[in-house]
Amino acid sequence: LALVEVGIEGRFDATNLINAVATVITQIEMEHQEYLGSTYSEILAESLSIIKERTPVITAENKEMAIKALKAEAKRKKAPVFLLNENCQIEEGEHSVKKQTFNYRGISFDLKNLEIQLLGQHQLENASLALLTAEVLKERFLVNEAQLRRGLKKAYWPARFEVLKSRNGWLVIDGAHNPAGLKVLIKALKRHFPGTIPTFIFGVLEDKDYQAMASLLAFQAQEVFLVEPPSPRALPSFELKKKFLEYNSDLLINEVDSLAEAMEGALKKSSVVVIAGSLYLAAQALELVKLLEEFNNG
Repeated sequence: LALVEVGIEGRFDATNLINAVATVITQIEMEHQEYLGSTYSEILAESLSIIKERTPVITAENKEMAIKALKAEAKRKKAPVFLLNENCQIEEGEHSVKKQTFNYRGISFDLKNLEIQLLGQHQLENASLALLTAEVLKERFLVNEAQLRRGLKKAYWPARFEVLKSRNGWLVIDGAHNPAGLKVLIKALKRHFPGTIPTFIFGVLEDKDYQAMASLLAFQAQEVFLVEPPSPRALPSFELKKKFLEYNSDLLINEVDSLAEAMEGALKKSSVVVIAGSLYLAAQALELVKLLEEFNNG
């Protein structure tokens, strides 16, 4: 059994060549407009084209417009639909900077005190979506409760709200590179570091919606260190700085030449430092962390 992620979705995505046993859709957001369309309805139509004939669709989508379109496309292709908010119930348990627990009741599964190391409320949804998919496919791919628990507990996703302990506090590395991802990141920070205003190390690519991201972060950050991701498509820091100051002229912003310099400066000043804005930047951060002995998994 192979779990294959789409590239940018749509009719021309390479995964359309695969004879799938299920189609799993998390949330459909505004992204890849240069390929999928400039409006949400256009992107939605392209994204839903990955639904296969008579192949079950499992989704965490909760936007009314998207669900209506998804059900219509699935009906056209005679594909059964399973919705996270209709076919199962999730009950949150405890959470810390190391783990989260939750209860899950689905079509036939009734599991208590499940544990995941992935942080943020959105990861409870992702874990539950995986469980719902396992239920839908259980006649073909049987798994027992011990396997489910072990799989959830051991799941690791680099640079997805990855929390590391530093000498002075915490470093969070997250690959959020669009407004939707940034909203999820901000929500997770408030969940796991309540009452804390973090310092951000931030950089984006020029083809991303950096204006919307700047508007989201302008009043969420104690201070911002701007650094250009290691990519020829990186947006110059001075352009990003102008956008931040448009929304909050009092925000303290530092333009730095390297991520190492940004990390050194930010970690001295703040107990919670967040690196975000680009997967390129997040990957570079993880490489730097490997070289620094002051970090260990939180």
